[in-house]
Amino acid sequence: MRMIVRFIVALAALCPSTFATAQTPASPSAKQPPMRAPFDMKLHLDKSPEKPEFIRHFDRTPFIEDGKVYVYAGEVVGINVTLKDNQIVSVAHAPDSGSSDIGFSLKQEKIKEDFNIMMLVTRNGLKRTLTFDASMTLPEGKGSFKTSITPIDPGQSGYESWPNPIVRFVLSNFKLTDAPASAQK
Repeated sequence: MRMIVRFIVALAALCPSTFATAQTPASPSAKQPPMRAPFDMKLHLDKSPEKPEFIRHFDRTPFIEDGKVYVYAGEVVGINVTLKDNQIVSVAHAPDSGSSDIGFSLKQEKIKEDFNIMMLVTRNGLKRTLTFDASMTLPEGKGSFKTSITPIDPGQSGYESWPNPIVRFVLSNFKLTDAPASAQK
């Protein structure tokens, strides 16, 4: 089972475009954000023998809305940033997460037969340390909860894990926290 999960995660990492679809605006003046194709999510619920899995269908949903990036379990999402005065002022979906400024991957990993964790991997392709706010949505309407994310150094990846299933993350308030290279001595 672990090999199957890793194969699926590796396949998702190699094919991030499977989560995106072409978007046709409703009218020439109304630009809609890039949307992910409808998908079915399946998460294992470790401590629920009467209902061991969470299965839910999602219709087309935006990757980014109002500056918030949505990352669902089992997918890889890339974003590009716009800088002004050495600060992030906007984010946009990048269809190719491998060449994006920042990449996110949310996956469920089996640790033991009856214990799974969720892991958010963040790749920082920027030349400065990255911070952002995060909130997670749990299965079965158990709510949305804020969580902390460790700052990610330039050119590095950050790994965060949680012992409970997570349906999605909402990531926002992206900031660069250290001085730009031109200001460092």
